[in-house]
Amino acid sequence: MAAEELFDEIRESYIDEIRDVYLNIYAEAISECRKNKSVKVFAEAAFSTSEGEAIGEGLLGSPLRTDIVIVQGGVVKESLRVDSGLRLYFETLSFDWAEKLQVTLSPFQWDSCQAKIFGLPDSPDWKALVDWFMSNFHESSQSDPGQDFSGVVHFMSDPESYGDYYLVAFDFGSAPVEVFETLLDTFSLIGAKSVEIGQF
Repeated sequence: MAAEELFDEIRESYIDEIRDVYLNIYAEAISECRKNKSVKVFAEAAFSTSEGEAIGEGLLGSPLRTDIVIVQGGVVKESLRVDSGLRLYFETLSFDWAEKLQVTLSPFQWDSCQAKIFGLPDSPDWKALVDWFMSNFHESSQSDPGQDFSGVVHFMSDPESYGDYYLVAFDFGSAPVEVFETLLDTFSLIGAKSVEIGQF
């Protein structure tokens, strides 16, 4: 089976389902919050300054979205994180990506995914990874109270070095499955030889 066909099968059998499990739980949480008619419920709100600019933190300056914000009388009353709490279980899989990157895929949650990145130099250039995140974060996109999902990622951690690999964590939010594919492209672009994806 060609590498492209293998990944299409993996995507249809596992990755699409992993995303669907999370978004169904997320949508239920939003609906539950909206039962209180005295509040406004915002989904996927970015932490931002009073001028509306997304706040970046850490080495890479990555901004962050929270899952649900509850506002009452113009004041933020509560900020909630939706945890899928479920994983689709499957045997660990390995495949080649674009003939450049060896990928090992283990079960993970769409809102809680980690990547061990192997084969990078001692001082990697993370610009391509930051560009990937920002292009999928869409910091100018804001959710309205009646709008549930904007198709955006929520979080990316700073890379942490563990000897022969770097560990990076992601919350893919409501982003489409294509972000997973472009993330693999980005790992190749920064010079990775292999990557292990799962929850470690």
